[in-house]
Amino acid sequence: MPPLDAALRLERAFTCDPANLSVVSVLDGGARLLTAGRDGVLLWELATGERLATFQSRTGSVSRVIGLDDGRFLLAGDSLAVMELDAGTEHALQAPWFRRGMLFAVSADGARTLSSPDRTTIELRDLASGTVIASREPLLGTISGPPEEQPGLSCLGYDRSHDAFYAEVSWIDLHMYSASRRDYYDRTNLTHLGTDDQNHLEKRPAGLWAMIDGARVAVGRADRKLATTEAHDGGVALARILLATGTPRLISAWGDGTIRIWALTEPEAP
Repeated sequence: MPPLDAALRLERAFTCDPANLSVVSVLDGGARLLTAGRDGVLLWELATGERLATFQSRTGSVSRVIGLDDGRFLLAGDSLAVMELDAGTEHALQAPWFRRGMLFAVSADGARTLSSPDRTTIELRDLASGTVIASREPLLGTISGPPEEQPGLSCLGYDRSHDAFYAEVSWIDLHMYSASRRDYYDRTNLTHLGTDDQNHLEKRPAGLWAMIDGARVAVGRADRKLATTEAHDGGVALARILLATGTPRLISAWGDGTIRIWALTEPEAP
């Protein structure tokens, strides 16, 4: 393991039903936390661990939440809906093309969606009407190796800095590490805009990434140095690790329903 240069200090912890940890997302620069799952969408105050609100969703058990530029959220479960979180209102979308677990992404303004019905085709749609605007095969390419190691479509997303959709293709490289390539597509007609060969699979906000080996939580920086802390007992099974903005902190959500907030501290001088 790379040398340790920092430590994680537990600041506070609170619990919720593990069934409501399918989604964990930091809001308002780390002031609030959104979790979602079987009971819909739950809103928490991070400073106290107090549950601020619970919103039932008509989409069923929520498996994904996507924030839009106007403050609304797209909820995905058995169906799609748009929620205004502070108002607690939800508008169901007519989306017979959608199914739980499929790859899809939404533009920041909520007008367009990119989805893949079979991981061999990508479709650009008007989100409100569901009308297909354009479709094409993603650029998979080939590498040296057996068929099971060839590139495959692994992720669809929307990049605000490019104002474009992207399709992420991944494969196993010669050193048995996951590698990936990101292709960007025009949000209006699916024209291919360019390729980014950087490996995005381990990328996290602010250049940090997180991992768990069953006993420890680890945070790596671009210099490959790690900060670690021992995991707690009680059915440890990581749901999400996220980095809150501002002061470096980690928010870990565990399979036992415990949410913990950690501060990243620098080592003491020798």
